[in-house]
Amino acid sequence: YAAFVESIRTVEEHNLQFKFGLSKFKLGLNKYSDLTAFEYKKNLLGLVVPKDTSCRGPCQLDRKLLALTRRRVVRSVPETVDWRDHGLVTPVKNQGYCAACWAFAANGALEGQTAKQTGTLSVLSEQNLIDCSRPYGTCIQLMAGLAYTNS
Repeated sequence: YAAFVESIRTVEEHNLQFKFGLSKFKLGLNKYSDLTAFEYKKNLLGLVVPKDTSCRGPCQLDRKLLALTRRRVVRSVPETVDWRDHGLVTPVKNQGYCAACWAFAANGALEGQTAKQTGTLSVLSEQNLIDCSRPYGTCIQLMAGLAYTNS
């Protein structure tokens, strides 16, 4: 309760500054307003590194894929690319308290590349990746490379 009251105070003070032109943006309450800074950082920020980070068998790159990648020569690269402009990005998702950034990253890459190849943008399930990868990790941790080779 104290964290929420503190958030209200912070928002009100800041928005008063905004009202008088001392700040360029307004603040508001959201689903994190009842968390302390410590709780927010502990649960929603940072990387959870697995204890065993060795790469055995399944997470090694497929040699055929690697050979194809090496053959490709890029003649020119644009200064910037915004894949949203090409309709290749799904809406923003929220992993919440599940440390499964690897699943969100893998799906983002697959969603975009599949849309680029087929012309249809589909939203893939991070939960499916997590469930199918249970032997290699869970919502808490997983070697990211495994997401591409075993899921």
